[in-house]
Amino acid sequence: MSISDADGARFAAHGLGARTVVLTRELAIADIAAVTAAVPGTNIEVFVHGHMCVSYNGQCFSSEAWGGRSANRGQCAQQCLTLTLALALALALTLS
Repeated sequence: MSISDADGARFAAHGLGARTVVLTRELAIADIAAVTAAVPGTNIEVFVHGHMCVSYNGQCFSSEAWGGRSANRGQCAQQCLTLTLALALALALTLS
């Protein structure tokens, strides 16, 4: 479940009874503040650390499918990042 706005946070907190809501990582600080204000008394978490992942919303299934390592559980095998870096290197070599 991806929560990226106040409506989603209210649903999780009030509709489902969640005490903590984890927001998607692509939100701006102003968006996080707006969601926090919309659900007073609810813990809000946002994970923003880690490498520059090409899985924009943080729900990567490639690692699990290709290597049996769930990126959603902190075990990312970074196949997509490796492929992206390889393509970037090939492009850089082509342009130089």
